[in-house]
Formats: sequence, C-alpha cells, structure tokens
Amino acid sequence: MTDLGIAGLVRHGLRHTALTWMADSGVLLHVLQRVAGHQDPAMTARYLHPDHRALTDAGATFGAWWAAGSAAPTTPAADTAELA
Repeated sequence: MTDLGIAGLVRHGLRHTALTWMADSGVLLHVLQRVAGHQDPAMTARYLHPDHRALTDAGATFGAWWAAGSAAPTTPAADTAELA
C-alpha cells in the first residue's frame, strides 16, 4: 500500500470497502456472507459501513408513502382474515 502512495491503508480495509460496495449495489447479505467466508451473518454485517444517504432516502421514501395513505397498514391477523 505504501508503494501506491496511500498512507494508512491496509489490505483488510479493502475487504471492508469491497463488501460495503457490494452491499450498496444490492448484493444480498447471505451472498456477501458466502463471499466473505463467514459462518455468522452478524460478522458479515460488522464489515458493512452503511451509505447514510441511502438510509436517509429510504426513510424519505417510506415517509412519503405513509403520508400519501397509499395503503392501510395491515397486521398478520388481518391478512389471515382476508384469506378466509
């Protein structure tokens, strides 16, 4: 890494970056877990550094949907009753 002129960067940091970018691109957690070779998905999740803009955008999208009254909230019991 020193030869590349990137002070302070270690190879393990690249692993975190690669897994985070894969997650941001839509790769599912169970696939990332296999790529990383982890047994526990909680360990894989520790490698992921969230894109805070994506989190904010998701909240805004949900807020707009909720404010518009697009669909009434349902509960599992209500879903079951509708099927009967």
